[in-house]
Amino acid sequence: MIASRNRSVDIVPLVGDAGQLRTGLLVLGLFSYGPLTGSARAVDDRSGGQLSRILEHGALGESAGATLLLHQVPGIAASRVLLVGLGRAEDYSDTAYRRALAAAASALADDAAADAIVALAENEVPRCTLGWRLRVAGQLLAEQGCHFGVHAPAPSRCVRVVMLLIAQALTSELVGALRQGVAIAEGVALAKEMGNLPTHPGTADLICESAQAMGWEFGFEVKILEHRHFEGLGMPAFARSVCTAGSASRIIVIGCKGRREKRRPVVFVGHGTAQGTRGAGAVLGALRAAGLLGLPVHAVGLVSTIEAASSPLPNLPRRLPLPAEPIALPGEPAHRAQLRCDVLTYAGRLAPACVIDVSTGVGACAAVLGSYASGLFANDDALASELLTCGSLAGDRVWRLPIWDDEQARADDPTGPAVRPRMAVNALARCARSFPWAHLDAAATATDEGETGVSTGRPVPLLAEFLMGRATRAEVQQAHRHPSSRR
Repeated sequence: MIASRNRSVDIVPLVGDAGQLRTGLLVLGLFSYGPLTGSARAVDDRSGGQLSRILEHGALGESAGATLLLHQVPGIAASRVLLVGLGRAEDYSDTAYRRALAAAASALADDAAADAIVALAENEVPRCTLGWRLRVAGQLLAEQGCHFGVHAPAPSRCVRVVMLLIAQALTSELVGALRQGVAIAEGVALAKEMGNLPTHPGTADLICESAQAMGWEFGFEVKILEHRHFEGLGMPAFARSVCTAGSASRIIVIGCKGRREKRRPVVFVGHGTAQGTRGAGAVLGALRAAGLLGLPVHAVGLVSTIEAASSPLPNLPRRLPLPAEPIALPGEPAHRAQLRCDVLTYAGRLAPACVIDVSTGVGACAAVLGSYASGLFANDDALASELLTCGSLAGDRVWRLPIWDDEQARADDPTGPAVRPRMAVNALARCARSFPWAHLDAAATATDEGETGVSTGRPVPLLAEFLMGRATRAEVQQAHRHPSSRR
């Protein structure tokens, strides 16, 4: 079971003068050639121009994310100062900000100081609010300290308290933004550890136990669908998988519902298969973030634990709401694709507002998009646009690829164009005609490019951003319907 959190880092907001605050480590952001701003300028004045001299020598280079550790800076109360490069001031962007935070997080994760003050959120990022900067800082700094006790125990060397320094008075909105970032970090950490689980029969049990533990923690409703349920629910591929191959496949239905929430559910679909458990981790991670924030949304996760069958399934009857002939995704057997269609068919029974299907086992889009963006296929333009916007805000980008009706007839051809990503997804799209549906090909983004097989926790930030946006919209609509609730 991996739903028990071990967060070794606390992230708190702070207002004050960086030069006078006592701390084990003070983290400052510097542009490559200046100007010095905010706390960096104040520290430079107190230290007799030490930071200015460092910039003159080009010690931080021109790329965001370079670091330089200083000991015993004169006139400064902090024991040490960590300088983090922000790149050129004229090129500063949300990407450079994230790189600087990632570098700071990496340094803090391997530092023995009891506490640290981080001033990176002070510098304005073009087209981004202070609340956004605090949320991103909270997420990236907290990710290093969130562990669920499976493969990654809490590090022995890790800053325990991180204070985010800002230059204005705290408000409830700013505190809420920071809380959102920390909640997303916990969801990402859960997805990482679940995504790194070994693929053997005991893994399916562990996923089920973790979902149930989340249910107890947040009051989520959890159901486990097994072989005795499949045939009655119109899921013949799962039923025949059990009968013909002795599979122990299951579907976990885990739902969170805000108080008095009567809207149709947002449904996330993820899979735990022989190719990996990252899809399952992404769904549970996003729901964990929603639970921590108490979002007033109706969301349901469908997590299938599919154990590989030893033989393909027979063709399915045309009367069933599935393709008449076996379908195939690149790199996947036909029977597993049919199992995916079964899950989408069950999702339709929930009368969903939309369904977002996360695929992390095939990676058909990797050759085109690499690890920078997940492939997005959707049968609804409004849903696609919403996901594109959420991906940009979350730094978990997606790129939309087409689903064309005139290719539907060729989507089942296992030797022809079906090997192309958009053609393969057409087969799944036919199982989702009755509701807004999106398919995320996140195989490349869910895996660390530099460490083969290591999970990144994506697309949890995207899914969490999507739920937070839906929650905000629901609150606005509720306020318009009942003006007295604003008081």
